[in-house]
Amino acid sequence: RGGGDQLVVPAAGAFKSQAVKRIGEAQNGTEGRAILVISFESVLLGDGIKFDGDPNEYELTMLRRALALFTMLATTGVRCSTGLQLRSASRAAMITRGGKLSASSSSETVGGPLPKLAVFDMDMCVWSPEMYTLNEVPEVAIRGPLGDAGEGVVAVKSGSDTIRLFPGALKVLQDYHNGKYPGMRIAAASSADTPFAVKIARKALTMLEVVPGVTVREVFSMGFDVEGGVENMQIGRTPPLSSNKAKTHFPILKEQTGVAYDQMIFFDDCNWGDHCAIVNEAHGVVTQRTPSGLTLQQWENCLKKFADSKGS
Repeated sequence: RGGGDQLVVPAAGAFKSQAVKRIGEAQNGTEGRAILVISFESVLLGDGIKFDGDPNEYELTMLRRALALFTMLATTGVRCSTGLQLRSASRAAMITRGGKLSASSSSETVGGPLPKLAVFDMDMCVWSPEMYTLNEVPEVAIRGPLGDAGEGVVAVKSGSDTIRLFPGALKVLQDYHNGKYPGMRIAAASSADTPFAVKIARKALTMLEVVPGVTVREVFSMGFDVEGGVENMQIGRTPPLSSNKAKTHFPILKEQTGVAYDQMIFFDDCNWGDHCAIVNEAHGVVTQRTPSGLTLQQWENCLKKFADSKGS
C-alpha cells in the first residue's frame, strides 16, 4: 500500500519452489519491496475443499477468482504479477488434496478424450543413456537452450557421461507443464537395474529442467500430493518392484494415483523386452513403443490410439 513496489506471486503444489526462487530474484538488489505469496489452494479454492465437477469448468472458476483477487489488489496500489503461468498453477491445484482426480472428471482435446495418467519408462524413452551403465551420481549441470522456453539445465554429467532428455520427451513435458493436457497427470514405471542406478536417476530428476527453474521431478509432481506420501515415480526392481512392470509397477501406480488401467497410457523403448505388450495384455493399457527415445509423433499417435479405444 501507499507507493511501495510490491509483487504478488501465486503458487500451487510443485510451483511453490519456483515461486520462492522468483521471490529471491525479485528481492535481489531491490530495496523495500514487499512480497506476498498467495497459495491457490488456500486463497482461491479454500482449505479442505474438494472439487468433483468438470475440470475445465473448475479451471475457469479458478481463473475468475484469480482475476477478481488481482483486480481488488490493484485498487490498493499493489502491482500484480502471476510470476508463473496462471493456467499451469491453477491446473496443479485442480487435483483434490488426496492426490486423486474425481472419478467423474474427464478431459478432451480436439482429437478426443485424454487419458487420466500417462506413464513413462525413463531410460532410453524419456532420457539417455541407461542408468545402469553410469558410475557416478550426477553433480555437474550443463546449461543451454530448452527449445523455445529459454535457457536452463539441459544435461547433467555422470563422470564422463551425459544424461539428457530426448527432444520429443522435452517437448511433451513442456506442453504438459504449460497446461496443454487438462485433467491428465504423468508418472514413471522404470525398472532400473540396480539401487545405484535408481539413485542416479532420482538425482537427475531433480537437476534436469523442463523450463527454466522447473525440474523434471517438479513437472512429474504436478497434481500429486507428494508431500503427503503419494508416489507416482516407480523406479527400480528392488521389492516391492521387480523387472515385470505389469506385476509390480502398474498395480502400485493404480493404488497410488486412483486411476484405472483403462484410463492410462504407457511408453517404453522395449529394447530389453516387450514391456508394452506385457502391460497391454495384463491390464489393457494403451501402449506405445519408443525404440529410439520418445518422439512427438509417437506421443500423438498414442493419444490417438487411446481416443480411438474410447470410440472417438
